[in-house]
Amino acid sequence: MKIRKANINDLDLYFEWANDDVTRANSINPEKIKYENHVKWFKNKINDNDSFLYIVSENDNHIGQIRFELKDDGYYHIDYSVDVKMRGMGYGKKILELAMNELKNDIPGKAILIALILEYNLPSLKTFRGYGFKEVGSVDINHRKYIKLIFEI
Repeated sequence: MKIRKANINDLDLYFEWANDDVTRANSINPEKIKYENHVKWFKNKINDNDSFLYIVSENDNHIGQIRFELKDDGYYHIDYSVDVKMRGMGYGKKILELAMNELKNDIPGKAILIALILEYNLPSLKTFRGYGFKEVGSVDINHRKYIKLIFEI
């Protein structure tokens, strides 16, 4: 498996992944994303020094994406998804590991990573817990409960 930073050529791939039904259902904002909004968002994120977007692939097949965003709270918040054709094959933990190693190279010093996972998104909870993320509570967003997990790199 290999990882690389996302670039403008990945705009449509990210859009496809972001609007996948399961991805939307597990997102803080479950509404479908309009293409014109995605284009503006994506261009901003790939040029933002506090955002790190990566694509993971294997044998020329795109496996998924992961994004780290430095928020006002001083933590890097994580968002990731696995391509619908690759789900259930154990790629989540591998994507997380590759991306965290890549992020260490892209930022100076240590960082605390935060993941907010919908309480019934058991595959993602298993991925983060399996990697060593620690549960530190929960938050209610839009009448849904998210488990908050942290990890320091």
